[in-house]
Amino acid sequence: MDEAKIIKKAKEGNKKAMISLFEEFKDEAFYLCYIMLQDENEAQKAALLTFDALFANIADLKNGKTLGYALAVQAARQCRKLLMKKNPGAFKQIKGEKSEICEDFKGSDNVDINEQTFKKLCVALSGLPEMHRIACVLFCYADFKASDIAYAIKISENSSAAAVNRCCETLKKTFFGSEKLTCAQLGAVLKKGREFVLAPADYTGMGKALIGNIRIEAIPEKKKDKKTAIIITASVVAAVALITIIALLLIKNSGAAGTTDAGNADTTAAVTETVTDADTANS
Repeated sequence: MDEAKIIKKAKEGNKKAMISLFEEFKDEAFYLCYIMLQDENEAQKAALLTFDALFANIADLKNGKTLGYALAVQAARQCRKLLMKKNPGAFKQIKGEKSEICEDFKGSDNVDINEQTFKKLCVALSGLPEMHRIACVLFCYADFKASDIAYAIKISENSSAAAVNRCCETLKKTFFGSEKLTCAQLGAVLKKGREFVLAPADYTGMGKALIGNIRIEAIPEKKKDKKTAIIITASVVAAVALITIIALLLIKNSGAAGTTDAGNADTTAAVTETVTDADTANS
């Protein structure tokens, strides 16, 4: 699949291109939402909302960022919304901790991975605070940096790093026991887990129906940048102001001219009357 060409068509409102992208990424979206929420029904809901938001804002897809990155960002945001409905305080900022993810959580991905290992990890993840879980999934599975996590779930970089650190510290005790945890190991388990999680049967049909209802405007090939837009707006405002000033001056001058003409008429009438009186006296 030539992703760049299909994305370009999707930006122009091509529904076939959107469905093609949905088919390509639907399992990834569902799985991401599943490991963040640890609930199949909620994951399906979040995945559909993810595609709705992704295609509605596809024109904003930044150059240099893949659709996979944008998908992970939207998945995290939709999961965040669903979780905050249940727990409004789930994504409070973490203060007073270092802003970098600990080096201890990087390294070898050598770990025994099977379905039982994955299920054990899911149980451990479900017991973590919501923000910690999403931050850890983004870091370990989606390979996000602290700044990307902060952007995705709308927290500070310090909070995103602290959430990953706390999550890994907890999993070190509850999941890996006495073994030293690395994010590479956790990421390896999560990536292997896609083989063990299947999306619901009606998920694909619901996704295609959703795409059918999406309305986006075709995006022109060359968009004016903000600076140009500001200059044009300023020019229009200046022109309107100039026209207004000229119109006011014309009205003022017109009024002055009217007053002068009236004065001249009165003077002429007075002179005429005086001359008439003089002629009468002479007669």
